Amino acid sequence: MAVSDSGTNLDLQWDIKLPREKSYEFVMRFEGKLCVYSPSVEQLYTNYSLNFTNNNSRIVVIPDRFAYHDTFNRVPAESVETTPMMVVPGELIGKPGLQLVKRDTNGGIGQQSTPFRQALAKMLSRQSDDKALLPVIVKGDLREFGAEFPCLHLHKITLDKAGSMSDYNRQSMRKAIFAKLALLHAEEMALTKQQAKLTVVTTPAPSPGTPMNARQTTTDTTCEHEPQQQRFVIRLPEGEAVLEYQLTDDAVDFSRTYVPQALRNRGLAEKLVRAGLAWARSEDLTMTASCWYVDKWLQRGASN
Repeated sequence: MAVSDSGTNLDLQWDIKLPREKSYEFVMRFEGKLCVYSPSVEQLYTNYSLNFTNNNSRIVVIPDRFAYHDTFNRVPAESVETTPMMVVPGELIGKPGLQLVKRDTNGGIGQQSTPFRQALAKMLSRQSDDKALLPVIVKGDLREFGAEFPCLHLHKITLDKAGSMSDYNRQSMRKAIFAKLALLHAEEMALTKQQAKLTVVTTPAPSPGTPMNARQTTTDTTCEHEPQQQRFVIRLPEGEAVLEYQLTDDAVDFSRTYVPQALRNRGLAEKLVRAGLAWARSEDLTMTASCWYVDKWLQRGASN
């Protein structure tokens, strides 16, 4: 079956109400990474581009005609089901980055949310499960809240309801969807790492009895968050100071703080902990500490 023509297939023409500057950056984060389904022709597109047209009031999905193997045919409409999940800009709910939320019974946003990168990691960790979530998008999924915020509703493919497809094609489609999710997750992780670079300062050793928040600053230093290594690190010519952690779905355990002898008494451990706790709070993570030094901070309150 030929790839559907976006000029005649209305499933691939999405009208938008938000101004281009409010919707462009948001929707382009998903281009070619969340597969698009067209119910009228029963095709799933894993390789496509998005084009703003009609004075930026419409988005046209353009499948790659030269990558016909990236289009799955005869995907029955009954296998594509709605979900209560939406991806929203964090600023809509007072949180950083993209957030995955669920609609409440009134169609609004529920109280709980999950950082989108964490939700993607969870989806990918379950890809071998027969009941794994296979998110896709269809016309109408790009929506808006009020006049300010775009959001993206998610559908899902249920393979058990795609019995008209061969098992080989169903499994190939599953692999293609997860391959695209892996790309999306990698980009979200890279963006998180970029945004998590914090400017902090080193300090001289405090005199006995001096409160931590009364220390005087001296030299500018960079504390970097490395999510793939699950650590915060300060690099100086004398060596690296490190705060390591273990991350689960919605909790973090700060497991180890290490400062080389040459870097001690300069306040680096404090700076690492402040950066780590600030990150954990921004992600709404439950915090524990196997590391005694971080545990002292948690016991007395992270704001100290």
